[in-house]
Amino acid sequence: MNAIRTRLLVAASLVLAAFLVATALALERAHRAAALTQLQARLEAVIYTILAAAEEDDRGRMLLPETLPEPRLSRPDSDLQAWVLDGQGALFWRSTSLLGRAVPPLAPLPAGERRFEIRPDRLVLAQGIAWEDDQGRAWPFTLAVSQARAAFEAGLDDFRQTLRGWLLALAVGLLTAQLLVLRWGLAPLGRARRELDEIHEGARSHLSRDYPAELRPLAEAVNRLLDQGRAAQNRYRHALDDLAHALKTPLACLQSLAEESRPDAEELQATVREQLAQMRKVVDSRLTRAAAVGRSGLEPPIGLARLVGRLAAALEKVHGERGVRVRVDVPADLRFHGPEGDLMELLGNLLDNACKYGNGRVWVRAACHAGRLELTVDDDGPGIPPDQREVALRRGTRLDSRRPGQGLGLPAAEEIAAALDGALVLESAPTGGLRVRVKLPGCSRAHST
Repeated sequence: MNAIRTRLLVAASLVLAAFLVATALALERAHRAAALTQLQARLEAVIYTILAAAEEDDRGRMLLPETLPEPRLSRPDSDLQAWVLDGQGALFWRSTSLLGRAVPPLAPLPAGERRFEIRPDRLVLAQGIAWEDDQGRAWPFTLAVSQARAAFEAGLDDFRQTLRGWLLALAVGLLTAQLLVLRWGLAPLGRARRELDEIHEGARSHLSRDYPAELRPLAEAVNRLLDQGRAAQNRYRHALDDLAHALKTPLACLQSLAEESRPDAEELQATVREQLAQMRKVVDSRLTRAAAVGRSGLEPPIGLARLVGRLAAALEKVHGERGVRVRVDVPADLRFHGPEGDLMELLGNLLDNACKYGNGRVWVRAACHAGRLELTVDDDGPGIPPDQREVALRRGTRLDSRRPGQGLGLPAAEEIAAALDGALVLESAPTGGLRVRVKLPGCSRAHST
């Protein structure tokens, strides 16, 4: 029962069995009702036949012949019987088929009344009539016709047997069709399993996109998870590369200090502490960026104004000796649906670069267009010429060697933007410096209360 195919087959088989049983009962009852109606009509026709054959005696009273048009009434031991009672309930006439048998008990009926009875052994239809003689006197009679119930039930049994045979054949056909439909309907799941095996074996990188509408979101989610996993691997690999690159200079400095004999021990210790602190900062920064989780679609909304305000205040303190001011233009109701740590790392890199390479003024703006967040960070520095912007996004490239750093800020921001299914573009700012424009999916405006 752990297989979907088995569950669906068992459930559908139970529903089919219940449906066929209900259908059999309904058809049997409908056929029984129709058969009773037809039998009642046939018995009524026999009554009319008897009345049509009735004659009159010399005083105009009813006289029934021994031989009737219905041959079964004239044949002894026939399953069809007829008799007539007078107004007091005494036997007035009976058919030849009743000779030697007891007349079934029956209460007299008033003229014009009809009664159909289903008895344990017979089916009886009685009709009350009034026969008027030559004197104008009306004589009440009750004319009854009955048929053996066994013959009627035998016909119903034949119908049941035929019905069961057809329903059994129908059940087999429907189960076969059901198996084929299940096989066809669940084929995309089997294809997804085979593609996942191929991904595991390295034969393909993603699930195909031509799945049915019900499975397409699942396939897209799996592809996103695969992309996130590969992006995480790339981030870890790049982080290690960055770490090795960033530690080269401090390690070389420590190596030279270790080989150099200097009398100023205090200055040497200060230099070593400074290089170690820088190395520790680089390690923490690279490991934090390597742990960027990417977009999963399950994160709670983040208030951008609060987050950007915190970053701007922190960076103004860090670069306070240069008098850097960060102007924030972010709507208070703007929300971002994504990992907060990744967004902070992305904005932190961009704002730190703007504060470091600008001349003291940085502008941060945010807007939401058609569900996509657009962030712009402008500075008033020298900017980057268009022909060098692609080079600036390469890992470890520094266009300005006069400022401290390893040339990893913009490439790291671009990697995080890509991990969030977004994009990062370098442009010229209206202030003459550099504008970094980032577009990320997943933004909204808070509902006002």
